[in-house]
Amino acid sequence: MDLLRIDEPGEAISPTFLLDAKVRELAGIEADSPRILSVYLDLTIRDAPRRERARIDAKTGLARVDRVAEAREAGGIDRGVAKVDVDKARERIGSWTAPGAQAPGRGVAMFLSAEDGLDLLVAAPEPFTNEVRASRGAVLVPLVRLMDEGSDAVLVLVDRDRSRIVHFALGAEVATMHLEFDVAPRHRQGDWGNRTRPRYSGGALNAPGLAAQGPWSRQPTPHYQEHMESEVAEHHRALAEEVMRLYAGIGTPRLVVHGPEGVKEAFERHLPDEVRGRVEHVRGLDPAHPQGDLRAWITRYVAEKRSQDVRDGLARAHGAALAGGHGAMEPQAVLDALQGRRVMDLYFDAQMVAEARQCSDCGHLQLAGTECAACGADTGSVDLGEAMVRLALEQDAGVHPVEGDETMRRLQAVARLRF
Repeated sequence: MDLLRIDEPGEAISPTFLLDAKVRELAGIEADSPRILSVYLDLTIRDAPRRERARIDAKTGLARVDRVAEAREAGGIDRGVAKVDVDKARERIGSWTAPGAQAPGRGVAMFLSAEDGLDLLVAAPEPFTNEVRASRGAVLVPLVRLMDEGSDAVLVLVDRDRSRIVHFALGAEVATMHLEFDVAPRHRQGDWGNRTRPRYSGGALNAPGLAAQGPWSRQPTPHYQEHMESEVAEHHRALAEEVMRLYAGIGTPRLVVHGPEGVKEAFERHLPDEVRGRVEHVRGLDPAHPQGDLRAWITRYVAEKRSQDVRDGLARAHGAALAGGHGAMEPQAVLDALQGRRVMDLYFDAQMVAEARQCSDCGHLQLAGTECAACGADTGSVDLGEAMVRLALEQDAGVHPVEGDETMRRLQAVARLRF
């Protein structure tokens, strides 16, 4: 069994990166029959009724999967999900939902296929909606929604002599670093006080890729006199170095900076131009708030900004499609673009319930018809949203579920195209 824990911050550079890599890996697994079992569960620890609901929903779903598999086999069609996978799922769910039992996480996603060598558990920080499904590929939309809503953010609380970097991912705090400098006070005679070079406190970011680069502390050097503004600039340079070290480990997170006017601008001058252009300034945040309050604040902030980014991207893609440019809208046009590997970003209605047809021979996808338009072979029913998401992930496109948008509900899918 392969267990991916994204519910315990601090075990990796970024849970989001781990999840993204695993989701894209799963997207590349497609069987020639609906034999991949996907199970999503709400296993909230202290809520017995919700756990009981998960047990009942899973029992019902697994019984349905078993009946379909047996019917396929009796009809001379390749069997669906293997019995060993159904039994394994039943056993695990029973152990997680028993009174006093411990589950891997508040939300658990499980993917099983003995024939394809697939046995993966994903422990998530938030519960999923209970769901059991057998299909040719893993059901990925719930994980994609989690990944899209919980994108990485780095919060930098900057001041003249002490600063803090907090990395958040999937709504949880991954790591925190405190940096403190002894900025020398000015004496009455006009000279500058003696000092040592920077003292770091609070420990390193809890990330194997970063910790391997050496300890965060620096050795003191002999006392000397220097201008206080030079001291502050050195602090900001060190802070910028650690931010860039973090960037090297997790890619391009949302960078949020808070600090006194003039101080944050002085810090940002030490960032490379391409990173400085991504900085977002915020007001009304009290750095003295407990860490839990900061986490709640940054989670709300990232969700609001992410929602605005998605709306803006959707509007641009929709406009390009209307103008006959690099955009596509509505399921057929988007499917054609996906199968032509031309999609850069996929936007789809998160509540979409629709089917498509997939060829059992060549894999071609179409909206209707029992005969494949590409090769003439028989087609089978597949979930349209899952099929589009899988194709988008396979070509390394961005995938964005959209909720509560009337235009999106009407169009169902919109894509920004590479060409």
